[in-house]
Amino acid sequence: MWWLPFPVFALGALGAAWAGTGAVLRLLERRAILDHPNQRSSHQTPTPRGAGLALIAVVLVAWCAAATLAGTLALY
Repeated sequence: MWWLPFPVFALGALGAAWAGTGAVLRLLERRAILDHPNQRSSHQTPTPRGAGLALIAVVLVAWCAAATLAGTLALY
């Protein structure tokens, strides 16, 4: 049962990434930080740019938490 905390961290990271991306998207749309389409674009409407920032933050925190937990569990 030593592996049980890892799926919990994964589900927590998924929820945090989903919520964080939604929050960042709303902020980007409100501040009009958009990628406007041109001839080479694959989108037709202006698209928010930078929502991956929330995902990077969540992955770094989850990675550090998992590494700390793995180190703690290795002591037992």
